[in-house]
Amino acid sequence: MIRLCFTILLSVFISQASAQFIVQSDNQVEKQSLHEFATIADVGLVELSLEDFLARKNEFQFSKLTGANTNVGFTKNYYWLDFAIKNETDQKQYYILETARPITDLVDLYLVDGNGKISIQKSGDNMPFDNRSVEHRKSIFEVEIEPGETLQAYLHLGSDGEVINLPLILYSNLGFLKTTYLDQLVFGFFYGILALAAITYLFFFFALREKSFLYYSLYVISIGLMQFALDGYFYQYLTPDGGWLSLRAVILFAGISTFFLGRYSQLFLNIKQHSPFFQKTYYGFFVFVGLAIFGTLFIPAFLEFSYPVANALGLILLGIIIGAIVNLRLKKVKVDGFFITGIAFLVLGFVIFILNNFSVIENSFWTENSPKFGTGLEIIFLSLSMGNRIRQLRSEKEEMQALALQKAEEMNEHKSYFLSNMSHELRTPLNAIMSMAAELSREAKDDETRRNADVIKYASIGLLSSVNDILDFSQIEKGQLNLDIIQFEPRKMLKVIEKNAQQQAKEKGLELIFTIDDELPNELLGDPLRLAQIINNVLNNAIKFTLEGFVHFDLQVRKNAGGTKATVEINISDSGVGIPESKIETIFNLFTQERIDDKRKFGGVGLGLSIVKSLVDLHNG
Repeated sequence: MIRLCFTILLSVFISQASAQFIVQSDNQVEKQSLHEFATIADVGLVELSLEDFLARKNEFQFSKLTGANTNVGFTKNYYWLDFAIKNETDQKQYYILETARPITDLVDLYLVDGNGKISIQKSGDNMPFDNRSVEHRKSIFEVEIEPGETLQAYLHLGSDGEVINLPLILYSNLGFLKTTYLDQLVFGFFYGILALAAITYLFFFFALREKSFLYYSLYVISIGLMQFALDGYFYQYLTPDGGWLSLRAVILFAGISTFFLGRYSQLFLNIKQHSPFFQKTYYGFFVFVGLAIFGTLFIPAFLEFSYPVANALGLILLGIIIGAIVNLRLKKVKVDGFFITGIAFLVLGFVIFILNNFSVIENSFWTENSPKFGTGLEIIFLSLSMGNRIRQLRSEKEEMQALALQKAEEMNEHKSYFLSNMSHELRTPLNAIMSMAAELSREAKDDETRRNADVIKYASIGLLSSVNDILDFSQIEKGQLNLDIIQFEPRKMLKVIEKNAQQQAKEKGLELIFTIDDELPNELLGDPLRLAQIINNVLNNAIKFTLEGFVHFDLQVRKNAGGTKATVEINISDSGVGIPESKIETIFNLFTQERIDDKRKFGGVGLGLSIVKSLVDLHNG
């Protein structure tokens, strides 16, 4: 302990010979960089205690800080800084000292007063958050200086490979409060934009199923989490106990965001179609990103190199995107202007940040947070470009729908032409079969042959009815279905229908009751074929869907006062499966049957009742 005090007093004496920041009554501090009053030494990979450092201080080479944001690069070495603050006022002064990035692993401040008393404050994200001396996302410390007192300060820093930045800013309480207000404004705006963009385009993905929206949303989420980790919020709110994930959060989300930005730009620029070379370049790049993420997660020794690798991969991706854009423009392929502007802002933000890291440009709130401004503006302009993407997709969809409609109309015409011709082709052999069956029935000398001939004849009539349905369907589609008004004998027509129906009913073991009003005239003017078609279709349906029991056909006639017109009312009822009330409105639609399996179970194509309705409408029925 005596040696420690002696060493400290010697150190204080030596430091007093060097520059020190002096607080005077006429220069009250609100915000002051102490870089010009501080020196720094690289002590290598050995973590020294304060006692050991002071004992070996003469072994190390100290140098002045080069600027307000000195950068020592990507390193695993430990560093010690020393500086002094003197209070020449007659009042006790209270300050807040800010240094190092929030993600720096080890940040310890030792303050030695004129009596050799040491106070220690600790920070860094390699410890539980509530173990920090000041529970704040930043590396900050409280500094109190008695009137006339000189404080000798020693700052100990260590990292696992990320960049160590050395701002050394002394704030008054009011000055720090003002900085906090500005942080809240900028960060709130930044994270608000990211959250809004991520949620909006995630909704667009689920609505449109366009993958570029998904990759864009995931990119925004991952870049937001990376910035959340860089700002110390991830450690403060999500991993307050520190540990494995806390130390790797920045690198992990940097790799993930790089991958999603690459995939998004690849899809948005349609690289696959326009540039096979850059398509291969993208996929090769993704392999390296995957290896970097794997190394970060599972190879502890890789953590030392992961930070420069992540920065390099980010710059390489920006180079690939810029190269792809130039390539597309040279090929006269239009590239969205908002996309180019967004990438330009991202590049600008990171260039400023890198220049600030290497102390080429002066450190300030704006240069320190340039990646946020660049990323925020990038997100805004890429969101605008995604708006154009939505309009493009909608236009392409409308064009595809118009093309599909045109093809559907062409196919419909071909189908109608095919059905019409097929119907005509089938009617000729069916008529021949019906004639041969009728001739065979007349010439038959035994009842069995006559019955077989009648079966052929009536089956042919049923088949001919289906063929006529197909022909009528094509005519209905073209609006060419008309009635032929001729004189015919309704009872003769009904007799043929009855015989055909009786044959079908008999085969199914059904009772067919056929009732015709005596008031039915012997001759009528109308279309006998269409009337027969109406009756056949409904009657055949009744027989088809009745498994047992009866089918009842009832025709009633109501003559008008003049006696020149008659209203024919036809009722067909059966004991079949029936039709639910909810289906009544749909059974007259094309290709409709009561249940899906009815076509397999009962046969037919579902045209009959639709044609019946069209024919009844033509009769004003």
